[in-house]
Amino acid sequence: MQITRTSMISGIERTLEMAVTEEQLHRWQAGELIQKVMPDLDPADREFIMTGIVDSEWNDFADPVEPDFDYDLYDYVEDRPGLFGVYIGC
Repeated sequence: MQITRTSMISGIERTLEMAVTEEQLHRWQAGELIQKVMPDLDPADREFIMTGIVDSEWNDFADPVEPDFDYDLYDYVEDRPGLFGVYIGC
């Protein structure tokens, strides 16, 4: 069955073909856990049904951003033990 969702991250609308039935969708929408109702779908497909988000968006969204500067917070705090009220160095 074709499932159309709009991504909660990008706002892009996509339609994917998935091995689910109307009954499964209704059971999930009625409150059953999606992993119980659709155990044969992989987690990425279940995520698409719930949020409209696809793997490539998660990868882009969750990709750590490198800072523009060379800064080590641990060293900064270690040199200033009273800064946050607790000394974190050992």
